Amino acid sequence: MQTDFIEYTSSQENPSYSWDVDGTITVELVVKSKNDKETDVASESITVVDICYECESEFFTTDVCASGSFSKAQFDEAAESYEDNDYDCSKKIAPLIKFKRGFN
Repeated sequence: MQTDFIEYTSSQENPSYSWDVDGTITVELVVKSKNDKETDVASESITVVDICYECESEFFTTDVCASGSFSKAQFDEAAESYEDNDYDCSKKIAPLIKFKRGFN
């Protein structure tokens, strides 16, 4: 079993983070006071799925998925390229889940 640790630090009021791999991930949120004297920790298991567009033309149907791209920009460019060539593209499955939850 491989365990990857990703540290993401934010001072935003409602931070979010996007994963570029799918699967079930245990996320731990650590909140510290400004002076680091108080800490609150919560964990949650979330499921991350790939986002795909099904692009159809009169003669051909293909899937364009984020997991097949190196970056979000390349994924967006691939989907736009199909649409520019008279394909009709629609979202096929749920988007990558963004971790955004309040804890008490």
